[in-house]
Amino acid sequence: CRQTDVACALIDAGARVTSRLVGGRSALHLAAQAGDAVVVRKLLERSAENKTRVCPKVSEEVVMEVEVAKDELSSGDDWSMVSSRDDGDEDKEEGMGGKDMAEDVDQDNQPDILDIGVADWDYHLPPLGYAILAGSAETVQALLNAGADAKSRFRARSWSAIHPLTMTVFIPDEPKAVEVAVALLKAGATSTMAGNRKLTIFHRLV
Repeated sequence: CRQTDVACALIDAGARVTSRLVGGRSALHLAAQAGDAVVVRKLLERSAENKTRVCPKVSEEVVMEVEVAKDELSSGDDWSMVSSRDDGDEDKEEGMGGKDMAEDVDQDNQPDILDIGVADWDYHLPPLGYAILAGSAETVQALLNAGADAKSRFRARSWSAIHPLTMTVFIPDEPKAVEVAVALLKAGATSTMAGNRKLTIFHRLV
């Protein structure tokens, strides 16, 4: 109902932030769709707090063990060449940052931690997509600050694939569209990004 104070009070009271509507939208999707940056930030803060409780920081003992392991490597070994796969790489490669619908059904016994890139089920848009369509640069920036990817394509239901920057074309208020575009450009989006039809944001605007 666009009642920011009520939403924040519910979050403070411990309301589950990852619950979904029938179409797959969470409270984060709804807040982004409403262009409510205050609620978006509040949800992300609560999710971060929940993550800290579930995944506490690595203890100093573990850090020391890693340092000792490094020192034990022979001089011929290059520690900098040792790499590990980031848990988020697979999502980025998929371009969605989300999961399959069947795997993403809300369960009360799961950690109440938001996946900022997860898409809804009806339109296959993440919160960033909804924030862009809302024309709210402040909300877009809040999501970008929290790690939303300005460069990955959305596999929206109405399109085969579309870049966040291209979606600014659908914002009816041109000044707002410019503000959102600037935020996305600063986050790494480029005007040369093209969809499956080889159309860039430049082509669409022209």
